[in-house]
Amino acid sequence: MKDRFVGRNVDLRLLTERLKLFFLKRNFTVVERKVAEGREIIVNPPPRERIVDRITVSVTGDREDFSVKFIAGSHSHIYKWVGQLTTLFGGGILFSRGFESESALERLERNFWLYVDETVESLAET
Repeated sequence: MKDRFVGRNVDLRLLTERLKLFFLKRNFTVVERKVAEGREIIVNPPPRERIVDRITVSVTGDREDFSVKFIAGSHSHIYKWVGQLTTLFGGGILFSRGFESESALERLERNFWLYVDETVESLAET
């Protein structure tokens, strides 16, 4: 999912640091890198989170017009698909793992966007 913020006057480096903290507080492994359009955070969840996908968060634009994008891989979907195909041969565990991963990822993303909105509001300079 992607969200665009216009007219907020937010320091994007500080926003990126706060987004990293969101994941670090949950014991995720986080790597930040600078890309041509802005900054990107690569996030790997710990095993206890039951999420099998790598997450990429990008912050692009400038202080007055920027976007935050949350992108998760498709491993959860693949687990479910392969699990359905192989259910007769014991693949049900893959389906279950994919379903658990998708559910955990949805909860994480929902909390992430709440955090983004709160953080942008707190960092906005009028």
